[in-house]
Amino acid sequence: MVVPSLFKEDQMPSLILTRKLNEWVDIAEGEIKVKVVRISGGQVKLMFQADADIPIMRGELLEKKVAT
Repeated sequence: MVVPSLFKEDQMPSLILTRKLNEWVDIAEGEIKVKVVRISGGQVKLMFQADADIPIMRGELLEKKVAT
């Protein structure tokens, strides 16, 4: 079964940013903060700070959830 990706560039405006280690991005006027905490090989480790009522989920898990 092929599941279409939830991430489609043509569905909503997109912003591509470049960040270095220990730099962050604020979303929704600081409601959500995303910080680069490690860069190793082909992986980037991110830290998310947000209120507990804001769901944060990896994309592949959300796609799996939508497919079921």
